[in-house]
Amino acid sequence: MLKKCKLGRYRFGYMSILVILSTVTMIYQMNKFELVTSLISQLNYKTELQDIQRKEFSSHALNPVKTAGRQLKNKPNIFNANLTLSQWDSRHLFKFLDSVLSGDKFVELSNKYDVCLATQGSLEKLHSLVSVTENWSGPVSVSVFTAGEEFILTELYIAYMRQCFPQIRDRISFHLAYSPDYPPIKDHHNLTFNYEQSCNNPEAVLSDLLEHRNPKTVELISNKLLYPQNHLRNHARRNCQTKYVYLTDIDIIPSTGMADNLQEFLRQSRCEKLCAYVIPVYEIDKNVSFPQNKYQITNFAKEGLARPFHQMIYVNGHYSTNYKMWEDNTRDVQDAVHVNHNVTKCAGWYEPFYVAHAATPDFDERFIGYGFTRNTQVYEMIAAGYQFQVLSPIFSCHWGLQNITEVYNPWRKKQVFMNSRLITTFKSEIDARHRNVAQFPALPLHADSRQTRSDWRTQIPATQTLELGRIP
Repeated sequence: MLKKCKLGRYRFGYMSILVILSTVTMIYQMNKFELVTSLISQLNYKTELQDIQRKEFSSHALNPVKTAGRQLKNKPNIFNANLTLSQWDSRHLFKFLDSVLSGDKFVELSNKYDVCLATQGSLEKLHSLVSVTENWSGPVSVSVFTAGEEFILTELYIAYMRQCFPQIRDRISFHLAYSPDYPPIKDHHNLTFNYEQSCNNPEAVLSDLLEHRNPKTVELISNKLLYPQNHLRNHARRNCQTKYVYLTDIDIIPSTGMADNLQEFLRQSRCEKLCAYVIPVYEIDKNVSFPQNKYQITNFAKEGLARPFHQMIYVNGHYSTNYKMWEDNTRDVQDAVHVNHNVTKCAGWYEPFYVAHAATPDFDERFIGYGFTRNTQVYEMIAAGYQFQVLSPIFSCHWGLQNITEVYNPWRKKQVFMNSRLITTFKSEIDARHRNVAQFPALPLHADSRQTRSDWRTQIPATQTLELGRIP
């Protein structure tokens, strides 16, 4: 059988053989043409991915930036980062360092709380952690992706945040990830930067620090470097030490007091099967103040100053949460956290932000960059029998009303297309692994990011729904 699987110029390595063995178990569900097509797509994708990184990075050898500016009073060496001991991912595409800097009270908080906030990001968005930790009093696990001289810039900025913001110093455990084709540069060289600046505007401090990046680094990050979202999500989640995890993007800000409110709910919850607790996320206008409760966020939504996350980018992603049902319940503003309603049908590729047991399925690391990253993990959770339940009155927010032209540049669109070629194989594996798959509809292979509806929260399309199990 294996001798027949030499496709063109591709040779099967160890990981490819494992893919074949897992795929053979589901031949009864796929004809021979579909099997060969899916294997070719996977091999092409891996080859293209490696070519993109190695060719681009090797042709743009970077030297550390040498600048004159504010005096760097203290050159911090706060990371416990031995690059020679960093861990590979399963396909040797990226490397990882755990707990390069742990919060002073991270272990204590992990023992106190049952839930940890896990998130991931790059240097450009680290300032969001100030707002996150202002509202989240529990432990936080953050995986940061760096490239080249960004390593030392990340270290400088984290040193600044720990000096200025005690909640960051106490609560956050930082982890690092990087591409071996573009490894960290640890030497300061002639970089000068006064990280003891004003603590009143961390975003401005970060903007100033980013000016020290080599322009070629900026170009590679913006248009060439693949950002391994699913690797980072798994990395951050595995370094949480609690029973439950709330996994978010780094610029998703939880509502005030969420950790304590969730703690009370989780201690009293009686989930009889597999549960995932959905937390509604809103985009909010940059000119408003952060909403302090459900009453304020629902009023913002009525006034057009807030809307469900990614409503104008990929409507199916949060369609099934049913924000209208959540907003219509106006009597629970002062109530303790509770289940407002169950998600009973899913439209398209559902990708909510949720709290769940730490043992939920991993995010599939074959999906690299953008497209089919979060929703494929939720797809497997649904197939495994998880019940998604929407909590109230808590919520989270993302600053800025986003639109597709701001988010999807040509490079990101290419990544979505590349990842879409893996869907056939992915779905076949889920079909073979879980018996609930008979309930799934024929979902589209490509995310239609342009799809929007004027009143998308009130109706669920009958043509693309799947029934979910109910929890009493």
